[in-house]
Amino acid sequence: MPVLGVGSGVVGGIYQATASGAIAHGKACIINSNGTVSQAAAVAGGTLHIQHYYYIYSYSLATPFNTSATTEGNFYDSNSSTSYDFYNYHTASSSNFSAAHSWSSDGTKFFTLDSNGANSRICEFTATTGFDVTTLSYVDAYTIGGTETSPRGMDFKTDGTEVYISGRSDSDVHQWTLSTAWDISTASFTRTFDTTQDDMQHGIRFKPDGTKMYVTDRTDDEVHQFTLSTAWDISSASFDSVSLDVSSYDALLRDVVFNDDGTEVFIAGGSSPSVIDYTLSTAYNLSTASFRSETNPGGTVPYGISFSDGGNCNNDNFIGISQGAVSNGEVASIKVIGGIDTNQSGLTPNALCYTSKSGTIVSASSGGGATVGLALSPTSVLIKGPYDMLFD
Repeated sequence: MPVLGVGSGVVGGIYQATASGAIAHGKACIINSNGTVSQAAAVAGGTLHIQHYYYIYSYSLATPFNTSATTEGNFYDSNSSTSYDFYNYHTASSSNFSAAHSWSSDGTKFFTLDSNGANSRICEFTATTGFDVTTLSYVDAYTIGGTETSPRGMDFKTDGTEVYISGRSDSDVHQWTLSTAWDISTASFTRTFDTTQDDMQHGIRFKPDGTKMYVTDRTDDEVHQFTLSTAWDISSASFDSVSLDVSSYDALLRDVVFNDDGTEVFIAGGSSPSVIDYTLSTAYNLSTASFRSETNPGGTVPYGISFSDGGNCNNDNFIGISQGAVSNGEVASIKVIGGIDTNQSGLTPNALCYTSKSGTIVSASSGGGATVGLALSPTSVLIKGPYDMLFD
């Protein structure tokens, strides 16, 4: 069946183009700059999570691991259009002051610090959809106030069997072991390490193999780098005599986080507020850092920051829904705007539907994505395409 228009501006019928990568039947597809089509997919670093006190906001980034712009423009654009996911966990966890957060490796567990003197705790939540803050629910908490009364930074071992806490009351880093991975109720205190670098520490982060540790210094506005001779054992840590001075861009440093290969580091600053981005010519080596950008995240002070996968499909590149499974290089048939696709499941009739990060068509919008169209039944959808006026 012929279509009208060219590129992403096609209307009606079946659009045929060469597949770039494999495409499954019934999935949302994007059109690439060279005219090929691909199945919508998750991309690393496509989502930025910003924690402000006991609120967590999730923004879809225009470019993965680039905090300068969201898919809506700047962060103020996203905030004004409420184009972000949001969760308030104050009531659920009875938080007093929340200063950091961590995700499990699959995003189904979320942890936040409740800084409240002797009653300070690590609070655990589950996410029914990985890294989706709108699906969080409170589980329980583990009290750490007997060891650290002003916790500010938190990071987990990649397998969830160790958790590390830094605090603003001294220069110590504390370690707990979890007998069951990602279950904070099974934690037991292991050891403390004195960094000797600062008595007002905030963020803490480890290299994924556990051989490097990074701690933000709120007094000197620096990030300090340490080497662990035994991976994940803070008693084996030693200062590398390497510090990244961020004072030219912001003060009151909070969190620190890396991209997925350690070639970029991001620091949360509280005085502007801002997220400061440096590139590293040698992965995980702060001595090779070069300033890249500083971004105001919509006026919200970022006490904690983290990245997760985001979808590469949006209202600008969504082309339609695949009508069959094809391999890389084969001709794909894509049903476009004005067509009715009947290869879906679980949709809410008479409601708008959207793309998930993996290209599945879903009824609930989460973490960005494109608006696909109107669900006519649980299995069928009238495709909207990139034209907003159809459903205005």
